Amino acid sequence: MGNNLQQQIERVRRSLKMKPGEVAPRKEVIKVAKKVIKKVTKKVAAKKGGNGHRGAQEVPEGMVSVAELAEEAGIGAQSARVKLRAAEVERPEGRWLWKQGSSSLKAVRKILGLS
Repeated sequence: MGNNLQQQIERVRRSLKMKPGEVAPRKEVIKVAKKVIKKVTKKVAAKKGGNGHRGAQEVPEGMVSVAELAEEAGIGAQSARVKLRAAEVERPEGRWLWKQGSSSLKAVRKILGLS
């Protein structure tokens, strides 16, 4: 990390057209720092894409999501997931989705107090 920091300092010095060991005026350093911060902020925002929330995902036909079950139970989706983890329910295929009419869905409904 120290090497990277030295490289950044050298880039700032070059952009200020300074010689090594020379002290830059404070206003110039602030001006260059703001440009660098603005550029990095734009890059981070572009990578992140939006406000960081994924939003509602489409549920495939014939499947039931934890959000639908939570709404039916009158609780939040996060609370439902917490209850399912506490009951040591395995998350099927990476998402909290179950096939309609499956035995695992019946067990989940029972845990959430829907049956």
